[in-house]
Amino acid sequence: IKSKGGRFMKITIYQLISTLNIEKELLTQKLPIRTAYNLSKIFARAREELEFYQEKFKEIITQYGEKDEDGNLIFLENENVSIPKDKIEECQKEITDLQNLQLEIPDYSISLDSLEAIKISLDEISVLLPFICEK
Repeated sequence: IKSKGGRFMKITIYQLISTLNIEKELLTQKLPIRTAYNLSKIFARAREELEFYQEKFKEIITQYGEKDEDGNLIFLENENVSIPKDKIEECQKEITDLQNLQLEIPDYSISLDSLEAIKISLDEISVLLPFICEK
């Protein structure tokens, strides 16, 4: 498989969709054109994959969740779905497998230098780490 640049990167679906948590923060930042372009491509791909992730997550919860006599999921006080104790481990494994799903996406690397001018927290930078190259 070749992209325009011919390079791809491997990343988990969870790492990719996690970038959406900082999209709003970065929208107002002045960034070099290449960095802004790559970030917009990352966020667009993340939104695509988020739909798939949410659908699969819902399927897992529906499969393992406790249901009332009408077949509706039972929600706990914290708004999480109740999972029977004997199914928690199995359910968690499926969620972890989903989060660790490997994707191959075009290489939208961002140089560390290009982020020099922006104010970013440790949490925010950690989300971008898979995309940062130190050149």
